[in-house]
Amino acid sequence: MAKEMKTSSKMAAVAAEAAEEKKEILVTLSTGAVVKVIPPKTRVLYRLYSENPEPKVPEVDIEIGGKHISQPNPDDPDYQQARAEHQRKLYEAYAKLLILTSVSIVSLPTSVVNFDQDTDWEEDLQAIGMSTVYINRKERWLEWFFYRIAPDQDDIIKLQEASAELQGVTEEQVNAVTEVTFPNNS
Repeated sequence: MAKEMKTSSKMAAVAAEAAEEKKEILVTLSTGAVVKVIPPKTRVLYRLYSENPEPKVPEVDIEIGGKHISQPNPDDPDYQQARAEHQRKLYEAYAKLLILTSVSIVSLPTSVVNFDQDTDWEEDLQAIGMSTVYINRKERWLEWFFYRIAPDQDDIIKLQEASAELQGVTEEQVNAVTEVTFPNNS
């Protein structure tokens, strides 16, 4: 077994071991919206990570004393790029899973209209050249949620921290994963 578990494997193991207790946390986001966070379904969370393994570390052949030895090369630029892309996609999928399965809106500030009544947010996206074609209503709701309810990275981190607290994951573990995924807080 490898000396160190990969980040996604660690996250999957922590999530799979966490009990799905009936707790909730209220979180106020930067927009003033208040949401209720409950623990995510650990089986679905585990499946997300197990179905999205990290890229395999490439090996490099080196010659030492006339012998050819194959060694892992985690510094390979293509591997580093693939790993960064994998972590970004996995984090984005995790955030969507968290919001779809564990977050419900308790109250909205008076300046924000609920999803079914909000019609101009997509026009904002179109005006800046972004696509507003969605696979289904849930994907459209997620985009609305990210645009109107939780537009800042700090909002997503708050939701992630609340979820992690409900699962018994420490803030340090959440911060470690966030640092790996967003090294420059971008």
